[in-house]
Amino acid sequence: MPIGQKIKVALYIILWFVISLSISMLTSSILIGFIPTTIVGVWAIYLFYPKFDPFSSIRFDNSKKLVALTFDDGPTSGFTEAVLKILKEKSVKASFFMIGEKADKNKDLVLQVLKEGHEIGAHTYTHKKLHLASLEEIKEQVGGTIQMIRSIYADSNKADEYRPIFRAPHGFKSLRLKTYLRRQQIALVPWTRGVWDTSEPGHEWVFEKATHAPGNNEILLFHDGKGLSDTVTSLQKDGLLIALPKVIDFYKNKGYTFIKVSDFIR
Repeated sequence: MPIGQKIKVALYIILWFVISLSISMLTSSILIGFIPTTIVGVWAIYLFYPKFDPFSSIRFDNSKKLVALTFDDGPTSGFTEAVLKILKEKSVKASFFMIGEKADKNKDLVLQVLKEGHEIGAHTYTHKKLHLASLEEIKEQVGGTIQMIRSIYADSNKADEYRPIFRAPHGFKSLRLKTYLRRQQIALVPWTRGVWDTSEPGHEWVFEKATHAPGNNEILLFHDGKGLSDTVTSLQKDGLLIALPKVIDFYKNKGYTFIKVSDFIR
């Protein structure tokens, strides 16, 4: 988790305790202060913590060793192709959560991802955080991008392979977003291991974060872009491209099977 996001989480926790203490002092009752702040705390965790989702469509089978590679914030010309080359060399399929605006500008690259056997999911149209978004904003950001991706599958004669999947920027969600996705039969996809390669930590850090003490089921979060930017720094690019083949070899040597993230959906 990037340091900025860690600071935000810490501030939310501190605020939670301050509010709880204040209400308890005003009401002279710890219980009265605890109940509402606990509700607020659980709500905040649901909004900002991707792994906490009691209503998740993801179902893990702990009797198997499975791993899914996922890439957010693409497609990015010159970067996504390099990722695809590694995946092809290693005979691994992955899941790409694309930003609609970038996909619109890189249609050939989107088609290449699809033709090479990978799957495409939506990551909003402009990388907008949706935890406080209105229903109208959600429809524009999610619905429009999903429709575009659906059309690309249809134009590629792969309509029968399409599974509507969505990942929220930063993993931030809301009950309004979750309700919309459920009604539209779109699966919200989290991750089990955020590598945060966009912070440019170097390939050794990327490898360590991606492989340290893995569980039987892992969804790895990488990036083949950075937000709406059409370019990324060489530090970010090299960090992933040097580490990725080693990450794949690590999981293969541990006996894991690589799957597309939609295969976790039940």
